[in-house]
Amino acid sequence: YSYSSDLDEAFYHHNSDPDENRLRDLITHNTEPGCLNKLQTFCEGLLHIQQHSHVTTTHKPTEKPTEKPTTTVQVTTQPITTKKPVTTTMPPATTTMPPATTTMPPATTNMPGSTLPPLNLKTCDPLAFVMVLANGNQVLNDNAGLCTDGTHSAPEAVVMQTCKAPAPSAWTAGPKVLENCARIPAYTPIATFEFGQYNLDSSSLSGIFVECTDDGFKIAAQLCGHGPEIFTLHRGGSTLRQNPDSYYVINI
Repeated sequence: YSYSSDLDEAFYHHNSDPDENRLRDLITHNTEPGCLNKLQTFCEGLLHIQQHSHVTTTHKPTEKPTEKPTTTVQVTTQPITTKKPVTTTMPPATTTMPPATTTMPPATTNMPGSTLPPLNLKTCDPLAFVMVLANGNQVLNDNAGLCTDGTHSAPEAVVMQTCKAPAPSAWTAGPKVLENCARIPAYTPIATFEFGQYNLDSSSLSGIFVECTDDGFKIAAQLCGHGPEIFTLHRGGSTLRQNPDSYYVINI
């Protein structure tokens, strides 16, 4: 996409009379899917996470279409320092068969490598999510829990902003994450639930599912006083928020 104008558009020389029609055309162009996918892929690369530039808010076939955007987007950013998540190799699922005289129970746990189809779940806005994560600044929302620093920057703020989720009091638990990990799409909102309820206190945690690991999964979450980060949860965690077995998909 080529852009030119007789005026400086108030960008380089602070022109007070920019060519508004040309600017409007440029903004419209930059909302096209090809451009948005390129921006999302760029941010995912900075964050060292798997690229999901074709993820949408509704379930798509597992086979990703091949798309070659015809536009060229130059993205200029300030240097971003990100903590590279631990990279693990997904082991193939193994199953021990019971004796022939025993009836095989239905499978309840899907480890990485499962061939079952993905669940049809509503996911977060992928571009909004990776932009918030790459930015690293605190996300605030009046319906999020109140932190000791006086801000509403509790974990729920990120989920409400990037997933268009309602207030936490309206959240209900969906499928259990560990039992369906390989079937949960990237960028699905998840949270800890106790007795079917999410509690606005320091013991609970909500965030956005990133990917499975060999003994848990990765979650993007914001802790009070900090911006959103990616954390890896391992089986056997000692607290509610550290134990991946405590997490469920948030029905939104």
